[in-house]
Amino acid sequence: MIELENRFYSRAEISEATGIPANASQFARDVKKKLADEGYVYEWKPRRGVQILSRTVTPLMELKKLLVERLGLSSQID
Repeated sequence: MIELENRFYSRAEISEATGIPANASQFARDVKKKLADEGYVYEWKPRRGVQILSRTVTPLMELKKLLVERLGLSSQID
């Protein structure tokens, strides 16, 4: 997923940024989970999009991301 700026993203924009199809049956749930996993603080606007407020990244989150992306470990590791 690309790094998001602190601004409003329409459904189409957030769909493109996260890789989740805008017509997915559980679009809101899937986007919210992906944003939370990446450390974003956001405000969901039903049927419109999402307002990115901030991003909190801890060293542990960065390590987990590297382990998943580079070594192919499961994203469910802790």
